[in-house]
Amino acid sequence: MQQLLEFVNNHPFLFAMLAAVITFIIITELRRKSGPGGVSAKEAVRLINDEDAIILDVRDTPEYKTSHILNAKNIPFAQLEEQAPEIIKNKKSPVIAYCKSGNISPSACNKLKTMGYENVSYLKSGLFAWQDESLPMVRA
Repeated sequence: MQQLLEFVNNHPFLFAMLAAVITFIIITELRRKSGPGGVSAKEAVRLINDEDAIILDVRDTPEYKTSHILNAKNIPFAQLEEQAPEIIKNKKSPVIAYCKSGNISPSACNKLKTMGYENVSYLKSGLFAWQDESLPMVRA
């Protein structure tokens, strides 16, 4: 213990950097665990097949009409609060939100969580990940 105190006294900058790194790791882990989880395209398929997950496309309607995941429901992000209760009746149903690249869907999941939906996740890397796996899509 004496050596630790001596080290801290002799190297305050190094100790401060260590404390900052540890704090950053703790904050990152807490955010990761409390926020919605991201799922891979393969895990999304498993959730769809095994748990009847609802696929929610949060892109604008014109983008949705050009191409979307098979059986996906479209609710543009801006209209999520108004339209989600119409499409997602059971707040315990698994929901997978996606967008084009995976940047907007985590925010959509956070919004759904604040609305009381319990089992929400997003598709990591969005539609790009789905296309990379050559999974079924509807194209205009």
